[in-house]
Amino acid sequence: MGFTLMELLFVMAILAVLGAVLLPVFLSGRRSAQKAACLQNLHQIGIALALYVQDYDEAFPSYTVDPDNRAHPDDLLAWHNNFCRAEDLKPSEISWASLALPYALSDLYGMSTQGDSPLFCPADTDRKARPVTSYEFKMFLSEGVHINDVEYPADTAMVWEQWDYHDPEHYSEHDSRAHLNTVFVDGHAKSVWLQDTTSARYGNGPDLHWPFIGQGKSAPYTYHDTLP
Repeated sequence: MGFTLMELLFVMAILAVLGAVLLPVFLSGRRSAQKAACLQNLHQIGIALALYVQDYDEAFPSYTVDPDNRAHPDDLLAWHNNFCRAEDLKPSEISWASLALPYALSDLYGMSTQGDSPLFCPADTDRKARPVTSYEFKMFLSEGVHINDVEYPADTAMVWEQWDYHDPEHYSEHDSRAHLNTVFVDGHAKSVWLQDTTSARYGNGPDLHWPFIGQGKSAPYTYHDTLP
């Protein structure tokens, strides 16, 4: 026995309502899975950088490794964009990611150079803008800083997402509404609300780049922030 037109319309209406109800749930579940995978990436990056530091006399990857950067130490924009964000790199230029990559791809962790590279957040869909990595390295640490120079390693951000990929609004790293996955100097990784950081350099926005403590209530940037 066939369906009448009214019955078909009724079934289609029910399916449309179910789709409208379930789609946000599926999208939310997908975002949660991507966020968890991203956090695992940062944990692996923390391990890779710890191995790098161990091999290089307890020093973090330094922008002076690149001859172009070393020749222009006051060019903070190039330092930030090229070495710390790995954007617009020439074939010969070096970034923190290229220095950490051999450790991140160690057979010990089963990584490869394909889509499962820990240098990319699964929610970052703009690989043309960020062909090297989805993550950013702290400028302060790239000044030739040694791990013993970091006063609060468990509270000092080391690498974080360049954008809030997991929020539909895609807030920037300077927006206090952003919620960024972050790995700290001591190697632990977690999501951080930037409104809870204690460093602000651009107006009332947080600044992750220089020495600051990544916990507590927002406060004016004073170069060396202290524990709240």
